[in-house]
Amino acid sequence: MISANVGVYDDPRQIDLYAELTGTGLSQEKAKQLRRAITAYIDDNFERGKERTLYGNLPRAFNKDQLRLFFSRIQNDTHRACFLLQFFLGLRVGEICNVEFLPEQKLVKITNHKCRRVEYCPMYPTLEQFYLLYNPFFPLKLSNAYLAKKFRYYRSKHTSLSYQYGESKTGMLLYQFTTHSLRHTAINFFRKSVRDPYIVSLFSRHKPRELGVMSTYYHTSNEELAVELENVFGEFKDLL
Repeated sequence: MISANVGVYDDPRQIDLYAELTGTGLSQEKAKQLRRAITAYIDDNFERGKERTLYGNLPRAFNKDQLRLFFSRIQNDTHRACFLLQFFLGLRVGEICNVEFLPEQKLVKITNHKCRRVEYCPMYPTLEQFYLLYNPFFPLKLSNAYLAKKFRYYRSKHTSLSYQYGESKTGMLLYQFTTHSLRHTAINFFRKSVRDPYIVSLFSRHKPRELGVMSTYYHTSNEELAVELENVFGEFKDLL
């Protein structure tokens, strides 16, 4: 066991790890490998992070052509339903399988178990059409890890994007997108169309910090929000 004299936040490069592990049966070479692994972990997760600017690690957003190219390669209906739902509702990947449709109230219930929060989004016409087509696939019984794996699979199939767009034109290839990119894309499209930070916050389910306490006095009905959502996402009915 490592000595109690070794602090949790000590730099492993300043520690004689072999001396600390004497008596554990670990060879000097193994101790060096362990030190290299710890050092690499700290460099990757702490030191490098300090050099990043605020929001510098946000995922890239699809443009419209890239979005259509991505969905054109998804032939599995269940996977298509998952990623379309993520896009149409701006969901985090952990929320995709925790969605419940309430057609009588024209609402979608979104449960975030990690934050222990339940929120609602109105069912706008394009989303209602989605529900009619893909309702048999719900409720989804898939894990977050499975969905992330499938996203990477469809993303990696699109190496042809480098030939269609060219890195010099777009500065990004499809393999640079993450499972959060569909949410980021949806909110980005909505923000460019609506421009009202309060309404954007309703869709993104983020508190509008720039409004502060004034957000208490804002009110937008579900009908109004549904109209705004349809204006943005109605353009993508062809993805259904």
